[in-house]
Amino acid sequence: MSRCDSLRLSRLCARMTVRFAVAILCCGSLFALRPLSTQLEDVRHRGVIDVVAIACDGPDSQKDLEQSFAGEITQLWARDLGLQVHYLWARDTSQALRMLQSHEAQLALTRLPAGEEKTRAVRVSRPYMDTHLELVGMGKHLLQPAHLGPITIVVRANSPEAETAALLQAMNPDLHVQRASEWSRTDDLLLTAEQMQDRYVLVDAIDFDSHHTLHPHLQVALDLSQGLHLAWAFPGGDSSLYMQAQSFLARHVHDGSLQRMIALYGPQPHFDERGAIDFRRDMSQRLPQLEPVFKRYADLNHLDWRMLAAIAYQESHWNNQAVSPTGVTGIMMLSASTAADLGVDDRHSTHQSIRAGSDYFRDLVDALPPQIAEPDRTWMALAAYNMGPGHLEDARRLTARLGKNPNLWADVREQLPLLSQPRWYRHLAHGYTPNSRQALAYVSEVRRYYDTLLLAHPDADRLRSVAMR
Repeated sequence: MSRCDSLRLSRLCARMTVRFAVAILCCGSLFALRPLSTQLEDVRHRGVIDVVAIACDGPDSQKDLEQSFAGEITQLWARDLGLQVHYLWARDTSQALRMLQSHEAQLALTRLPAGEEKTRAVRVSRPYMDTHLELVGMGKHLLQPAHLGPITIVVRANSPEAETAALLQAMNPDLHVQRASEWSRTDDLLLTAEQMQDRYVLVDAIDFDSHHTLHPHLQVALDLSQGLHLAWAFPGGDSSLYMQAQSFLARHVHDGSLQRMIALYGPQPHFDERGAIDFRRDMSQRLPQLEPVFKRYADLNHLDWRMLAAIAYQESHWNNQAVSPTGVTGIMMLSASTAADLGVDDRHSTHQSIRAGSDYFRDLVDALPPQIAEPDRTWMALAAYNMGPGHLEDARRLTARLGKNPNLWADVREQLPLLSQPRWYRHLAHGYTPNSRQALAYVSEVRRYYDTLLLAHPDADRLRSVAMR
């Protein structure tokens, strides 16, 4: 090969090398420009979002979570995205956030103080609910944070309560902190305070509110007002899921639906101490004999037996000989006409009365429009049980006329008092009813009994399937 040919070949190879390098760079640029799938796209493709929660109450945590406000609003958001929720469990908040960072989960349910350092490695949504901690015990006197004295505070280990207890201990050298297992049930902790005068439990205010009926002698000795935010946490990096959640929460804040949901799930009026003591006594003495009967007829009608028991307690305090001034009688307090319609020939018969009450409640649930979802479906059926289905339908129509959602109990219950005002009831199909305010109280009372029975007997399907065949 001549020198000229060799030079020409060298130049050709150089040009090919440059072209190859340019091609590689172009391909690299194309790959760099090509959009990667986002977290939002990934979960939509899978149809499932992995949610990590703190398993404070052991193996039954998922049952409790699904009926909590945190569980309901998470499910609502997931349904909005067309997703199923798959729960994972962590011992404490630190482990939950580590699971986010390692991408074992796409969302964590958190309960953290504002500005909590642990959240810097993740994105935390706007709070969807606030709560605070309370120190509860048998003492009737109020305590001061800096003057607690030689008491013992019981907390779950590795919890926000444990961190707050450590701060109180720093201000009170004589104070002792007893750290129970992360898996300790709230009932067990409260029972410790109930049985031992020098023991106090540091507990979430919402948690104590729901358990207070089971422990009526306990009192709030110290209200720690510093806020805890209930919020969603997301992995760092891609913000698509986080932004979608922020948009969802902002929308529900703007239209008022978030506040209405909080009103349904937030703290309810307490039983007075005498009423709570009576209910706990009746759960111990009367319910064991009635429970098989409630379960039998609830199963036949695809109901939660505890809801049936809650209705019966509100009606008669589980007394099959109860009689009202208006003539309704028996454990489900049936009128003579209702009993005849339901084939009851002895209203004092426990079996006949509970069977008829179960059938009637099932009929009320089934008569509601299919677009009413749980738990609203159950609350409306309870109102209809008390005031009659016709008046409930009037309330729903009036709710729609006033621009609210007739399928949400939170909206319908706001209009119930109007059914006793001439301005409104004159234009309604079923006219005046004096029982509209009574129906509000009825639903609230039944719900309190039901919530307490859920805690005392966590063995049946939850309210999500109470009214669903």
